[in-house]
Amino acid sequence: MNNSKLMSWSGIAIAVSGVLHWLAIFTGPAGLSTIALLAIGAVYLAFGYGLNQQKRSLAYLCFIIMLMGSVVALAASFESWAFGLIAVADTSAAIFLFLALWQNRSQPTG
Repeated sequence: MNNSKLMSWSGIAIAVSGVLHWLAIFTGPAGLSTIALLAIGAVYLAFGYGLNQQKRSLAYLCFIIMLMGSVVALAASFESWAFGLIAVADTSAAIFLFLALWQNRSQPTG
């Protein structure tokens, strides 16, 4: 799979995670901050759009954010099933981004 396809797939996974953040507002416990979930969902949708535009510099930032997001969502997955799905989407995006960013790094040059 080439880098542009992997970048597009990671953008789709991040956009799905953004929609799931909005869904988590309705399925999560009442103590969660609704504004935070709305904001994170909107930022993730913007990240997904940027990655579908093949923004490589954004991909490095998104990789770190997806790693942190998957850990946080996994920790919160005991409260709501939506956070478990967010953890799956974030982890998928991180894997796609890793492959897109470092796929050809191990090949010798020359």
